[in-house]
Amino acid sequence: MKSVQDYIDRYSRVAQNLGYRGDSVNVLIQLLANASYFSEIENASYMVESSLEKSALLNSKIQHCVDNMYSVFRGSCPRIIMKIKPTKYLNLNPYDLIIESQNFRIYYLGYYSVTDSTSDSSGSGSSGSGSSGNNSGSGGDSIDDETTISLASNSGSTLMDISDSGRTEEVIVVDEETEEQARARWKGESHSLDELLLLDECSGKWIYSAATFKPVLEEDNKRDYQIIIGFVAPKRIGDNLTIDEVIKTNNTYYVDCFADNLSDDMYVEIGSVNNETNQVDDMSRAERTRIFAEHILSHKIFDLTLPSFGSRLYVANYYKDVNGRDSQELEGISPNARIFAQYFGYSELEDYNTSELQKVHYKGAELIAFDDVVDWNGVSHTNPFLVAETLTPFEGSIGICYKDAVPRDGLNTIHYKANRDRYVNSILRSNSDIGTVLEEAYPDIIKTGGTFYDFVAEDSTRRYSYINLYYIPKQDNVLLSTEQIEKFRKEKRAYYAITSVVDVKPGHKFVASFTINLELFKNGGEDWEQLIGKDILVSEYERKFNVSFDASTIRNIETLISKNSNVKQVSGITVSYLDGGSEVDLDYIKEHNEKDAYFEIKYSITTQVTV
Repeated sequence: MKSVQDYIDRYSRVAQNLGYRGDSVNVLIQLLANASYFSEIENASYMVESSLEKSALLNSKIQHCVDNMYSVFRGSCPRIIMKIKPTKYLNLNPYDLIIESQNFRIYYLGYYSVTDSTSDSSGSGSSGSGSSGNNSGSGGDSIDDETTISLASNSGSTLMDISDSGRTEEVIVVDEETEEQARARWKGESHSLDELLLLDECSGKWIYSAATFKPVLEEDNKRDYQIIIGFVAPKRIGDNLTIDEVIKTNNTYYVDCFADNLSDDMYVEIGSVNNETNQVDDMSRAERTRIFAEHILSHKIFDLTLPSFGSRLYVANYYKDVNGRDSQELEGISPNARIFAQYFGYSELEDYNTSELQKVHYKGAELIAFDDVVDWNGVSHTNPFLVAETLTPFEGSIGICYKDAVPRDGLNTIHYKANRDRYVNSILRSNSDIGTVLEEAYPDIIKTGGTFYDFVAEDSTRRYSYINLYYIPKQDNVLLSTEQIEKFRKEKRAYYAITSVVDVKPGHKFVASFTINLELFKNGGEDWEQLIGKDILVSEYERKFNVSFDASTIRNIETLISKNSNVKQVSGITVSYLDGGSEVDLDYIKEHNEKDAYFEIKYSITTQVTV
């Protein structure tokens, strides 16, 4: 790249060659040199910023990702964990505002639940309520008199019958206690959440859902507290951090949030607008994804990050295009729908005043200090909750822990993540791709072209998506072994663009028996078994997925047969089906096994010459 002086020297030589001299010439030389220099800088900058890899400006990288439908991670707000003792009924829903300070707001996300794996009954926490019962720990499943547990301790233990039903349990017995005293102690004492987590049978997890917490009336009951989690978001007075629009028919694809510096913490609700009353029907929470392929396959809303960390919500798969550009029936609601999205600004803990974070108070609950050490059965343990969640109580506060924000993507991470996403999602583009990989791995077992996959998206009952990959074996008695399937999963994970959960299984074989009656013009000596049985039925339909002998398929077979010049007409085609020797009908196949069904073809052809 040339300097300003290089351009001055070049233009000076041009002026000297032309015989121009004087102050005005020098001024023009300076102007031209500076203009040329800055033009070169702009061109060089444009060339640099036009490359995802070389661009130095964050917004340039984000724009490249927008062009490729990769959503840059906007970062999540700091989390706050509070140990509270409710003083009144608390009815909480995710994203409810629970605390407001001068510079920030705190929103509820969920609560901590402890589950006993040996208990058949569930506590209040498992049903979405965090209320404490007589034997519950932090809204989780309760450990009561009917729970079978094994208590681990450095003390000696003995097996004893402690229930009326004769159940045997392992109970801690200290030297100075009799069996009757130990039984009474275990059945009578209460255990805190921290103590329950010391049991091997108990595990804790965050439940991100609504909860109702009862007020604590008893004094000094160490079980009557809850641990809740929320996030800290900055106050942004004057900024519109919401989308609230009725989708118009001229754009059923996306809506934009024009605010910037947003975090990944947000939620979306969708509801239909009643044309007669012009009122919005029930709004419901919609699932959101940052993966474009998942948006296409599972009809979730696609949240695309825009430059300056704005947001665009693609809702195309929720609506049928009324303008006829796409006649496919899409799942979801109609175009005259209302979409509401609530965003929250991004921040980090260091953005806030420490003293303000220390003085957080929750109206309606008392903050309870986190114990550094839990004493149980004479043994001191480091607080298992703090250890499991890698938390440290916030200095100068009571009952509060903070987790700093998950940082957003930056210059060094966007290039790698965007290219990884583009690479992974470009590998698996059709049904045959992943099937071809399986065929290449086991060509001696799997029929060429004999694979099909069924993608099953996650939903409210299953929190993960998976692929059912079906194959047709070359020989019915030679199938893939468990070891071969597991090896395929481990070694070919890069081919799973949507999910790494893949279930490989053989297809379901049915026998389709055709009875075909033909009327001929003359006896021509044709080999009908070859012409019809093998060249049409076997070649086109045997041992293939996505075959159904419905009315349109039968008409297609009749058409192919009628193309023979000696066939006067096809007087009848009937098909019967067998499943493992039992006769079934086409409705049964469609209802139970249509996706993974394939057919072995049998046929009987009769001919008759008619005048």
